[in-house]
Amino acid sequence: MSLGHHKGSRCCRRSKDRTGYNLCYQRQLWWDHDGNDSSWLLLNTYFFSELVTRPVPIDINRHPAVARPVEIDLYAWLTWHPIRSSRVVRPEVVPWADLHQQLGCDYTDLRVFKFKVINS
Repeated sequence: MSLGHHKGSRCCRRSKDRTGYNLCYQRQLWWDHDGNDSSWLLLNTYFFSELVTRPVPIDINRHPAVARPVEIDLYAWLTWHPIRSSRVVRPEVVPWADLHQQLGCDYTDLRVFKFKVINS
């Protein structure tokens, strides 16, 4: 997959996340077409800038240990969350419903999501 970045103002409607934030202007992903293995994203300027100026230090060598999508998402979130929370004075409790909203798009039932995370 390749990434690019665009300074324009037009967005592809299908590239919005759950909050309505436009992550990219254009995209071609493997599930959008048949027979072509090349996938790419053209990121919006703000999102690209955030990725470059505030990267999450993920250890690529850990990825073989985390094979399922929920495990990869949880690993990335657990790596990012302490960095974000370092400005918070007291410990932060994250309810299961909030974690499910951020990471659990493949699980409609909160109980199933919780089970999968605990057993990851």
